[in-house]
Formats: sequence, C-alpha cells, structure tokens
Amino acid sequence: MTPKQFESEMNYLVARHLAECFLKQGFMTKTEFRKIDDFLVRTFSPLIGKLLTLSLDKSGDKSELEQKQQALLTEMQTLDSALRQLFQQNATTVQDQSEYRKSYDEITQKFSKAEEQKKRVDQKLSNLLEHRGIIENFIKKLKEQNGQISEFSENLWCGLLDYVTAYADGRLVFRFKNGSEFEG
Repeated sequence: MTPKQFESEMNYLVARHLAECFLKQGFMTKTEFRKIDDFLVRTFSPLIGKLLTLSLDKSGDKSELEQKQQALLTEMQTLDSALRQLFQQNATTVQDQSEYRKSYDEITQKFSKAEEQKKRVDQKLSNLLEHRGIIENFIKKLKEQNGQISEFSENLWCGLLDYVTAYADGRLVFRFKNGSEFEG
C-alpha cells in the first residue's frame, strides 16, 4: 500500500467513524448514513472502506433473501399438497389418465422450478452470511489496533487478504476477502 493509499484509507475510516457516531446518536437515518458512506467510498476509494461497505449494512439484503426463501418454501409445500391431492383423486376416482398425467407434469415442473430457485436463494444467503463473518472478523481485528495504524500489521493484513498468486513473470496478484484483486 502506498503512502497515498494509506492516507486515503485513514481519511475514509475517520470520516466513516464520525458518520457512525452521528447514526448511533440519532442525528441521521440509516439511509443518510448509506449515502454518506457511498460518497466517502467514491471520494477516497479505500480498500478497507469497500470491505466495510459490503459488510453489516446489508441487513435489508438478508431479510429480503429470507423472505424469498420462505415464499419459495411455502410455494413448494402448496405444490406438494396439490400433488398429494392429485394422487388421492387418481386413486379413488376414475380419471382420464392423459389429463392426470398433464396435471402431474405441470405440478412437478412448478415444484422443480421453485426448488431450483430456493437452492439459489439458499446459496446467496449462505454466501452473504459467510461474507459477513469474514468482515466481522476483520472489523474485530481492526478495532483491536491501538490508535492510528502507522506501520504494517500482519494481523490486519491477514484479515484483509484471501490469497496471493505469484506468476513466473514476477507479477503478484493479491485477492482480498471481498473478492477484489490488486496486481502488484
């Protein structure tokens, strides 16, 4: 990290901390805080800031995913009940089997589609929670620092970095835990 990048990181962290204090004191809403944070990220382009912005402020995303997950589960239960009714009806009354088969195929297709959607939502929710865990751990490490960070901290670096790829031509590509990459 260059001195200019480091200064940008520190400016971002100080400004964000002040905004968080205003938020906690009730002087601004979460929406206003989000706008300020977005402005700060655009202004300072901080790596740490990008991680923080993707972190705990996504509670709306989590609840939206959980609502979608529940809706899909309810839809699957409804389709399962419809399928059981169809089986029962076919077992107890004489029916045109081509109509039965058509109804059966429609219900099972809808169920399969809902099941696939639910799997995707489950995966997104799992990824979000995993990402939050990583960010929470990094924030914890950041808070453990005493005062201003004026020198390299292995603890912080390891909390930020996912892995480094070294190429034969001498290039290094740093992949951070938020998914961003930096070539150096």
